[in-house]
Amino acid sequence: MWMSILELTVKKSNEPSKNSRADGVFIGQLKVLGTKPKFRSGRFPAIQTLTFEVKFIESGDLSTGALINVLVTIVEGSRFVVVNAQGVPALNPMIFEVGRAFRVFVNKVGEQWHILTDEGR
Repeated sequence: MWMSILELTVKKSNEPSKNSRADGVFIGQLKVLGTKPKFRSGRFPAIQTLTFEVKFIESGDLSTGALINVLVTIVEGSRFVVVNAQGVPALNPMIFEVGRAFRVFVNKVGEQWHILTDEGR
């Protein structure tokens, strides 16, 4: 049984549908919250990886049951990010709880999947 589904993004009224901008949309169960970045985004983006098991495909070239890694650029100020005692932002583990199901919007860049958010990242 899945936990409640959390959609990672919320469509802004003045934006086109994310479905039309996403290379893939799926319901996935979070299996791994990747290692926290060791630095802040700036000259180079700080990246954290989420590993999902694809449970249901809404669109895109994905396979049900597959494990896929999704790269997330960590930007301080995002509602999905917390800052640790050393001042380095990372994905909030209270939101990205292993076992939780998410509706995920992704774009493929080369061979890597990247999260598509309404925050411009």
